[in-house]
Amino acid sequence: MRSLRYLNTMLTVIAVLLSLTLWTLWTMSPLPDPTVSEARAQGILEAGLQRQQIIQSMDMLNTKMDQLITLLKTGQARVQIENPPQQTTAPSPMTPGRAPLSTPAD
Repeated sequence: MRSLRYLNTMLTVIAVLLSLTLWTLWTMSPLPDPTVSEARAQGILEAGLQRQQIIQSMDMLNTKMDQLITLLKTGQARVQIENPPQQTTAPSPMTPGRAPLSTPAD
């Protein structure tokens, strides 16, 4: 009989503690996400703004690449290799069972 009373008391205490824990979780303001605060510390405040900046940078890179391709096609810029480096060691043999790498045919 005494052990039953002890068991009921302990279960009641546990139920009260769980109720208090749930109440504090529901009434507290939500904690900030650590990844959000970390991103703000690095200067990333808005994801949309960051994406817009990335898109602008990519557009600028595409424009520069188009200009470079135009220079190479028109002959205004030339690529010339002078004194290619000499191979000092013998090429390593292929690994057995492995096919050589090939470039895709256009």
